[in-house]
Amino acid sequence: MFGLGRWFIGGLFCAFAFIILLRLLRGEIRLDGLLRVTPEGPISFERLQMLATTLAVLGAYLLQVTNEIDVVRAQHRLPEPSEWVLAGLGGSNVFFLAIKSLRNGALRGML
Repeated sequence: MFGLGRWFIGGLFCAFAFIILLRLLRGEIRLDGLLRVTPEGPISFERLQMLATTLAVLGAYLLQVTNEIDVVRAQHRLPEPSEWVLAGLGGSNVFFLAIKSLRNGALRGML
């Protein structure tokens, strides 16, 4: 039964990924403003660094999982992420929110 559930969840995940990819390719999910504050504005550095950091952290964690695949299979759970991975992701988000707050003037009274 556990094997069937795993195949079901894996199939469901693949179906969702396929639907999202198909909608991206058809243009139904717009990404043109993903890295910009305004649609016509320049690329935002804080958004770019957050995307790059997120992708780097994802890659580092996937590498950690593949290196510890025997432990993952034996314990039936994913390994804990490294402290530097969490610190990097947290620092990236703090930087993004601080710059966004400065741009929107949310910190004017505090500075």
